[in-house]
Amino acid sequence: MKIAIVEDEKIHQDYLSAMLRGAAKDYGTVLSLRVFGSAEAFLFAFEEEKVDAVLLDIQLKTMNGYALAEIIRQRDKNIPLAFITGIKDYVFEGYNVDACGYILKPIKMESVYQLMNKIIKKLSSVEKSLIVKTKDGIINLYENDIYYIESSNHSTILHINKGSYVSNTKLREWVEELSKESFFKVHRCYIINLGMIEKIEKTEVLMNNDTEIPIARGMWEELMMAYLAYRRKVYH
Repeated sequence: MKIAIVEDEKIHQDYLSAMLRGAAKDYGTVLSLRVFGSAEAFLFAFEEEKVDAVLLDIQLKTMNGYALAEIIRQRDKNIPLAFITGIKDYVFEGYNVDACGYILKPIKMESVYQLMNKIIKKLSSVEKSLIVKTKDGIINLYENDIYYIESSNHSTILHINKGSYVSNTKLREWVEELSKESFFKVHRCYIINLGMIEKIEKTEVLMNNDTEIPIARGMWEELMMAYLAYRRKVYH
């Protein structure tokens, strides 16, 4: 697992790095760290270098952590983000970018362990791969690349972050194939990825790609229960 730390104070860089390495060792996780002293330095590297999670100081000198998080979210909807801050009131704004947690300064080991656990759970939930049969052959996808699956005539359309694929697999077969904790059949024609939900209304779900998916009559309460269970599993 590779974690990026964006923090402009050397003392916090070193302290957090040491704690993360200790937590990773106890969790049995191989950890690689990349430390950046500014948002600009991170963004320059982010174009070319893949990381699995990002820890951001909120009060960076040039670009604040929230602004940086919004840029990251535009490029990657799924990467776990967490904030580092000395002001507790700031943490609630993290929900706007789907942050998986925060660490308060002065940094405590317990907070680092809790965050490491959330990141590991989040990453484990997005790494399951699928073999998708299309008319052009077979492709491999990660579950969390999928926004939703739509039934169309006698086939299905998988809508992903880079377009869509038409598959001969039936919707009922996808129900059996996909992770029950991460996907929900919200309508007879749609299965949605609970991790890609932007907003749930009474009659439809707005996905992170701005698509509106109808909710079948009588399914709203079951959807809400499934979504809350998903959030508890991934972020707690």
